[in-house]
Parts: sequence; C-alpha cells; structure tokens
Amino acid sequence: MKRNLKDIEKELKNSLDYIRTNSSPIKKTSDFVWGKNVIRMKDLGNGEYERDEHELENWYISLPCNEETYPPTLVDCFKELVRQKDNPQLFTCEIAKDYTCHQLCDWQWLENDRGEMIQNGKVTLVKYAIILKDLKQNKD
Repeated sequence: MKRNLKDIEKELKNSLDYIRTNSSPIKKTSDFVWGKNVIRMKDLGNGEYERDEHELENWYISLPCNEETYPPTLVDCFKELVRQKDNPQLFTCEIAKDYTCHQLCDWQWLENDRGEMIQNGKVTLVKYAIILKDLKQNKD
C-alpha cells in the first residue's frame, strides 16, 4: 500500500524516543564535549594535569524509505541498529562499566533545509559521538 511520505516522516519523528531507548551498559554524557572535541583532564597528582583530547566521530544509520515503506517495521529496524551502534559487541557488561559514550547529543533525524527527512529514497539518523575508556585519576 502506498503511503504519503509526509505521514511516514511524522511517524518516524514521533518514534524517536522509542528508537533511542535501549539498555546500554555504556554510560552517556556530553559533559566533556567542546565543539567537535571531547576534552578531559587527567589528574596526575601533585597539582599536575594531563589533557586528553579526541575528535567526535560522525555516526549515521541510513535505511531505504519510500511510499511502500511500512513505518513500524522501519522504526524497529532503526531501534535495533541504534542498539548495535551504541553497544559494540566487544563490550560485555563488565567491560562497559569502564567506558563512556561522549556525545554532542543523542540520535537525531537528518533533515534538509526544508525540514524533510526522506532524501534520495533514504532516511538517516545521525549522532556525533565517541566511546572512550574512562580516565583513571591518580590522586595522592
């Protein structure tokens, strides 16, 4: 059954909170994000600090979308792909407690200048983030 693309976009926008909801064992923060960088300071003790800086990565997930697309199926696909991206396979719950996902913001729909999400037959979620091992602080 053919659907109106605007209606599909509306359903996707209304489903963003559902798509973002996952049980990631990795902590998330934007506390140390400055522009496109994550800047953390490691306390070396004796009043000395070391700067730890990393550039955020462009994470994106694109799926095909047209008038034949069934929005609930597309939403479920995005939810699973977000879960996989936010929870790399190498992170068991035990390992994940030592890592943090530093992000500018949570997943967002990519829109063009006219506010359209479906572009060239695709719809895309984006997030600027990087997963880093937590710094161990040396406090004497």
